[in-house]
Amino acid sequence: MAIVTWTDEFSVGIPKFDEEHKKLVTMINNLHAAMKEGRGKDTMEELLLGLTKYVNTHFSHEETLMAKYNYPNYEKHKKIHDDFKAKVIEYKCLYDKNLLPANQLLTVLRDWLIKHICDTDRDYGPFLEKHM
Repeated sequence: MAIVTWTDEFSVGIPKFDEEHKKLVTMINNLHAAMKEGRGKDTMEELLLGLTKYVNTHFSHEETLMAKYNYPNYEKHKKIHDDFKAKVIEYKCLYDKNLLPANQLLTVLRDWLIKHICDTDRDYGPFLEKHM
């Protein structure tokens, strides 16, 4: 069973971003499945490396559109992205030092993603839809 199930509640109204968010949900669910099979530690490095690359790409897509259409909360949103990217790097360092339990990573990623999509990202959806 997945730890995060995609629902319409997560939709930001922009299909490209919804698909990218679904990929992030899949990454979290893959870690959860690996943990249930006793492979959480083995999966964490791959997840952290993949997550680093993927959030950079995804955040860039969002920020590019926000800047293009002068989204009023662009700077605030970008700061949230930058903070999360730094957090992922911090978690990779903790993992490298064997100081990051898989369940802690899973909980942080799940909670951050749900809060970010449902609160922060859903704010830009109607604005960008109107301007695109």
